[in-house]
Amino acid sequence: MRIFNLSIDGKTYPACCGIRALAQLQKRYGSLKEFENKIFSRSEDTEKSENYLDEIDYQALLDTTILFLEEGAEATGKKAPDKKIVYAVSNPAKLATEIFTAYAGSMFPENENDEKNSESQTEGK
Repeated sequence: MRIFNLSIDGKTYPACCGIRALAQLQKRYGSLKEFENKIFSRSEDTEKSENYLDEIDYQALLDTTILFLEEGAEATGKKAPDKKIVYAVSNPAKLATEIFTAYAGSMFPENENDEKNSESQTEGK
């Protein structure tokens, strides 16, 4: 299980992108590759565009943020934050980057040196 801190407008919340979240993303978007393209498109046109914010699927970003926050709350035994904090996020590009980074970290955890995740990996041993 990958628990990470998700920063939204100066507040930090526990979030999780575990196997259940990955399964939901896969089911919702048809494949994880499709999900990746919705949150963080890396097409040649996008990289050249100054309007890369137009490439973000904001509904996918909203849904995924809420999913990761709910999964984080369940994993830590804490109450999930009110969805309104996500609805009013002031920097969606930063949020998209954090969500994609969390997703990528869950897919390739050996690339991270996060003390919190190390602790969560050894709790049950």
